[in-house]
Amino acid sequence: MFKQNRVFSIISFVFIATFILLRGAAAQPQNTGFLYPPYFGTTTVNSIFDHEYPVYDDEIKYVGEAITTTLMHNDGVRYQDTANNIPGYSGHDGIDYGLRYQYVLASHAGTVLEAGWDDPANHRLNLGLAVQLETTHNGETYQTDYGHLSALWVSQGEMVDAAGDLLGISGSTGNSTGPHLHFSVHDTADADMNPYGWGGGAIVDPWSQVATGMVSLNLWADRDGNGTNDPPSISNSTVYSSGAVLAPTFTDPRLTPDLAISTTYILDDSDDEFTTIGLWQTETCAAATDCYEDEWHHTVISDVTAVWQPAAGELYAQEYDLYAYIPQGATTTQASYRINHNSTYHWAGIRQNGFFASTNQRWAYLGRYEFTGDGSEYIQLTSKNEGIPGTDDEVTGVNIGRRVEQRHWKLLLRKQRDLTFRAGDAGASPRRACTSAAV
Repeated sequence: MFKQNRVFSIISFVFIATFILLRGAAAQPQNTGFLYPPYFGTTTVNSIFDHEYPVYDDEIKYVGEAITTTLMHNDGVRYQDTANNIPGYSGHDGIDYGLRYQYVLASHAGTVLEAGWDDPANHRLNLGLAVQLETTHNGETYQTDYGHLSALWVSQGEMVDAAGDLLGISGSTGNSTGPHLHFSVHDTADADMNPYGWGGGAIVDPWSQVATGMVSLNLWADRDGNGTNDPPSISNSTVYSSGAVLAPTFTDPRLTPDLAISTTYILDDSDDEFTTIGLWQTETCAAATDCYEDEWHHTVISDVTAVWQPAAGELYAQEYDLYAYIPQGATTTQASYRINHNSTYHWAGIRQNGFFASTNQRWAYLGRYEFTGDGSEYIQLTSKNEGIPGTDDEVTGVNIGRRVEQRHWKLLLRKQRDLTFRAGDAGASPRRACTSAAV
C-alpha cells in the first residue's frame, strides 16, 4: 500500500521513490548510485525533503515534539516553511518536481508493486493516482513512489525493463494544490530518505538519529561516466545540485492530439451515445473557449454520472489514445474518469481548474487503452467515490458547487487509425464533437 499519512503536496508533481536503506546509526551500505531522472528535460524543485522530520504532522509520535513551522534542508540549515528562499513545507517526505502533465519515467528497472488510486475510496487523498516500483541495489531493497499522476501506463505486477520507461503522465490527483510530481525514496517499512543525500558536514542529520529514521545517501546514477552522481536537471539549482538534461527518447504517446488525422473518432455530449444519470443542466456556450461546439452539461448534485458509450462496431478492435477537452474557464479541482474497456477498467484524473493556465492546452491526455468495439465499453465521469455509494468525490468539486466541465473527449487511435472522443462539460459522451458537462 502507498503511505496513508500524506498531507498535501505543493504545486509540484510528487514523485515518490522508495528505497530500503539502513536506518539510524548503522553503517552505510556501499552506494554507487542507480537512480535516473524521472522526467525529460529541465524542471523546478517545488518542495524539498524535510530532514527534521519527513513525517508530516506525526513528529510527536516519532520524536516527542511537534515541529510544524520549520523544515531542514540537506545542508543542515533550518528554514521557516513560509520562507520564499527555500521551496517546501514542514514534514515533506520527498521531492516535488514541477511537472505539468508531462511524461513520468521510471527512475530504475523493477517490479510495479502498486499502480492505481492511493485511496480508492477518496481520490482527493494522499498521492491520488500513483505508481510504486521496487528494486534491489547493492543488496538493499528500495521502493520508489510516483504520485499525483493523471494517467497510468503500467499495471500492478508488471515488470519495468529499464530506467526511462514510461510510467504515466504527471497531474494533480490526490491531496494536491496543482500539477506536479512527488518523488520519494523509502524502504519496505516506509522510512523515507532524501535521494540527494545529506551534505550538512559536521551537522548530524536529525532524521538519521531517529530509531525509525534513515541515513540519506546520494542515489543518483553516474550517467556520464565521470565518477560522480548525476541528478536530474533543475532550473533552481541553488536548492539541489543540477545534472545533465535527459533528452526525450520517445514522443509516443502524443500528449496533445492531432485533430487533422482523418481517422480521429469524436464523441460529443450531443450524441445519442452520451447519457446522464441524475440532475444535469445544459447551457449554450458563451464563448469559443467554453466548450468544443455550442453547448455543455453541468451539475452540482452529488451521485450523478455521465457516460460516453460507442455503439457496437463504431470502434475497431485495437488500442486508442484517449483525450478530454478541458475548457479554459473550468473550475473543478479534479474530474475522475473511469475507462471501461476490453473487460477491465482504468482510472484517469484531471485538475480542470487551471489546466489551460498550466499547459496552454485544451486537451488532456487520459491514457492508451485497448478497445474491442463490442458496444459494452464506455467512459464515465462520476461525482462519487468508487466503493462508497452516496458520497461525493471531492475531486469533482460537486460538494462545493463547482462544475465538472468536461466538454469534449477525443479517442485517438495509435496505429493506422485515429479515434477521437470529444465530450462536453458534462463529462461523458461518445461520438461527435463537443459539449460540456460539469459535476
